[in-house]
Amino acid sequence: MNFGYGSDGKKSFSPQPLEVEIKSNTASAEVSGLTYYTDTDKGYIELSWKKHEKAKLYRIYKAAEDEKMTLWKELEPSETRVTDEIISPGNSYTYTILYITEEGRPSKPKSIIVSY
Repeated sequence: MNFGYGSDGKKSFSPQPLEVEIKSNTASAEVSGLTYYTDTDKGYIELSWKKHEKAKLYRIYKAAEDEKMTLWKELEPSETRVTDEIISPGNSYTYTILYITEEGRPSKPKSIIVSY
């Protein structure tokens, strides 16, 4: 037996089962080839990744140790590398990157931790 609730909040019998398909609002693939390079002499961290064919926009989030993740950069789909010069020696930074498709769907996030 299938039961449901009416607008009056009372339980009622439903003769027809209802099937619902829920589509994920997230694209299936994530950014691939995410790597980093640190240059302690010049004081920067460089992130790079492979361009994704469905990317309309890249979003990169950043968090230093014990800090909340915040949106750091938004980049055009042609850009596949970024340099961070706002860093301090002896810290670890977490970077998370995802892309947004033409349909406005976000990809799965990809994270990397960099000790500087």
